[in-house]
Amino acid sequence: MVSGKGSGEKFATMSSRTLSARLKTLEKNGIITRTVYPVIPPSVEYQLTPKGKDARKMFTAMIDWKNRW
Repeated sequence: MVSGKGSGEKFATMSSRTLSARLKTLEKNGIITRTVYPVIPPSVEYQLTPKGKDARKMFTAMIDWKNRW
């Protein structure tokens, strides 16, 4: 686990390959959208879809539960 910059949150580390695969799966399942900007260097932006925003509530509840135990 690595501390996030200034946020006090913890983030798990993973390889770029794993992150890319997970993002593609989330996009395929309608959880996120991916926007590629034609600039140099390439820039990509990810956003939660309404389906992803709805799932966020569930994950927040799971984190709250974990923090209590």
